[in-house]
Amino acid sequence: SLLVFPIFFGFVLFEIAASLSRSLYKSTMPVFLKEFLLRANTMILIVLYWYEIIEFDSFILLFALNYVLVFIILFSYLFYLKALKFKFKLSVILEKDFKSIYPYALFSILSTGAAMILLNIDNLMIGHFLSLKDVAIYGPSIYIASSIMVPLRALLAIIAPMVAQSWASNSISQVEDLYKKSAIAPLMITIFMFLMIWINIDLVMDYFGSTFGQGKMIILYLGLGYIINVATGISGTIINTSKLYRADLYFQVGLVLMVVLLNIILIPSFGLDG
Repeated sequence: SLLVFPIFFGFVLFEIAASLSRSLYKSTMPVFLKEFLLRANTMILIVLYWYEIIEFDSFILLFALNYVLVFIILFSYLFYLKALKFKFKLSVILEKDFKSIYPYALFSILSTGAAMILLNIDNLMIGHFLSLKDVAIYGPSIYIASSIMVPLRALLAIIAPMVAQSWASNSISQVEDLYKKSAIAPLMITIFMFLMIWINIDLVMDYFGSTFGQGKMIILYLGLGYIINVATGISGTIINTSKLYRADLYFQVGLVLMVVLLNIILIPSFGLDG
């Protein structure tokens, strides 16, 4: 249970360092560490445990240290860039200009909380209405389907500071230009990745066994939903970095309520497909 702490602190510190890196327009490293290295190391650990090269205790320990590793690498990268400057003045927090950040920070925290609820509410409700076995089927299915979101996540990490800077300079034309340029390429890549997954879906199902094979249609539904999400481009980032950032929280809360309501209606009737 103590291994929760390195995972928690490694993740939190990494996100703080990643935010600093993005503010410096150095988004490539945090995206690489989070979307590739972290996943690759986890996959290697799973393979090592699957073939009984390492024991379960060693697997959990190395999995926890994996989060610490990506933070150390990113911290070292920022230190190499001489981007780390530690200074603490309590008086700064009380300044008038700084106080204007409080509402944005509050809404951002609440919006992130709503997004976390969205990520986990399906598992909780499937466990409530169905069984833990169905949760075990749904979990890997959503993990496979969400892999097609990697191009958009990488793009958002890179383009978010640019959009914020465009709003700061009141350059609406530049925001529009970024939106148009960022809409097509990620969508094409996402569709290609989804087709590659769906073409080989039967091989994946056969590899994991007949029980996991029930997740085939889940991957289809989720994949199509993610494609629609990618098709909207950076619209969410544009809203979050504009004066209408509060709207993101309202949308998130509305989406949570809609998901809960539809799950209550559809899961008992259609099972995992609901």
